[in-house]
Amino acid sequence: METTTESMSKMETVRGTHRFTFHGYSLSKGAGAGRCFRSGTFTVGGHDWCICFYPEGQRGDDADRDHVSVLLRLVGRCGTATAFYVLRLLDQATGRAAAVSRRSDVPRVFESSNPATACFGRRAFMERSKLEASSCLRDDSVVIECVVRVVVDPVVTAVHREPDIPPSNILQQLVAQLEEDGADVTFKVQEETFYAHRMILAARSPVFKAELYGAMKEKDADHVIAITDVQPAVFKALLHFIYTDAMPPDLAGDNDDNSNTDRVDMARHLLVAADRYAVERLRVICERVLRRSLSVETVIDTMAMADQHSCHELKESCLEFIACHRKDRIVEMEGYKNLKRTCPSVVVDMWERIVQARQN
Repeated sequence: METTTESMSKMETVRGTHRFTFHGYSLSKGAGAGRCFRSGTFTVGGHDWCICFYPEGQRGDDADRDHVSVLLRLVGRCGTATAFYVLRLLDQATGRAAAVSRRSDVPRVFESSNPATACFGRRAFMERSKLEASSCLRDDSVVIECVVRVVVDPVVTAVHREPDIPPSNILQQLVAQLEEDGADVTFKVQEETFYAHRMILAARSPVFKAELYGAMKEKDADHVIAITDVQPAVFKALLHFIYTDAMPPDLAGDNDDNSNTDRVDMARHLLVAADRYAVERLRVICERVLRRSLSVETVIDTMAMADQHSCHELKESCLEFIACHRKDRIVEMEGYKNLKRTCPSVVVDMWERIVQARQN
């Protein structure tokens, strides 16, 4: 028996927010450039941090002589951390940011032992005259908020294992039946005719059993049963699996005679038929074929079908695929436009997954 295993290494961030209120702003007058007032130490992502506030500038040169400086510092000895950050000087009347320093596109590498890289922020954070004339200064205090997202070491985890394909039990099922000689049921699928055995169909499919030995038994005992919701090629593949417990050659593996598009199309239709007739093993196999064949061109249609037929594992794989691939190409597909009209809830699920992926 073949075993398939997977693992995943994923870079993640840990987020933390700290608000620092500095009281006694007027008492810092005359302290001179370089005088730093630190917040309390706070921990994010396993590292200690503090906010550094310089009321008269960090250096006092042309860059920050008339400004206050605000920086984020990595605390500790010989520590190294990679992080995104946002520093905000809050307007105390509105609670909104009056001045901002951010690093949200590419993370900074903080090294606590190196003065040049131990802290980052903005030296010319806000002009002192504007700060003192605004509601950023209230009751002789200023409020600085810092949001840090620390990049943590990747963790290798085992990916959720694909569901096991139920073991074949066709021999036991056939032995349990008293097979009659010759076919005893006829199906008409569009212009094609198929002959089969009621007992074998009933043994392999509870739906066929109910239809052939229930209310339809007397009605169709001497008549041809018309199948209107399945294509002939798909019904032939369904019967092939019912009798052999094996996939048709064009789905069983790589086949140069069939394009991947045809293979995916057949797998979709066969999954629907397997779901219709409750052939669980075939349904799971078709799900696996579709999961391994996902592409930008096929993922939307496959996801819509998975949602319609409650194929939760397949739908989850589609959402993961979309979150990790080019969204602009996917939303240009005709299938996406149809999905918005027919299954808006699936579109909502898709965009929620994309937002979650961006936040992580």
